[in-house]
Amino acid sequence: RATASSCGNNVCQQGENSKSCPADCRGPVWEYGAAIVVAGYAEKYTLCSPDGACASGYERVVTGQMTLDSVELAYFGQNNVRPGVLFQNIRDVFKRSTMRNVAMHHGYSQGVTIQASRGVTVQGTVLFRSMLPAFQIIPGALTPGGPGVAPEGIVLTRNVAVSGIYWETHRGASVNGMSSRLKLDPMIGMYHDE
Repeated sequence: RATASSCGNNVCQQGENSKSCPADCRGPVWEYGAAIVVAGYAEKYTLCSPDGACASGYERVVTGQMTLDSVELAYFGQNNVRPGVLFQNIRDVFKRSTMRNVAMHHGYSQGVTIQASRGVTVQGTVLFRSMLPAFQIIPGALTPGGPGVAPEGIVLTRNVAVSGIYWETHRGASVNGMSSRLKLDPMIGMYHDE
């Protein structure tokens, strides 16, 4: 049984669980943690009159931007769904998003994913116990069916990642009592660029 003196020693001991001692024990694999999403998107408007006649309206592009500096993110990510920090469809290379001096630990998914984006800097980030790849750059189209985007202006520098997710462990690949490789298939490398 967990006692006040043993809870908080960074070891999930017999008698401790995610409710009695959340400092030491994680919940089941289907639990979700926090995720930060920075995204851009395009909006198309159609103008319609009360009589039902419609005409083309206007289109605008909204670009997200973030500056995250000197923070700690614990229990980040959403299990096999979303990384702890996702930069997605950021179009404007001159409107930079930065992530500096961030500590991320005990993740439910990958650490940082930069997808179909430009102008993102991740610097001095320490990632401990995340799924692999810990840092990932995925090129792609900014809009479905649109042209692909070269990952222009992306800088990853002075980052470190330590992964500790093993087969059939609490964060391993057992889902609903059945073995699955869902959590091991993405383990290509710590730094991954498709």
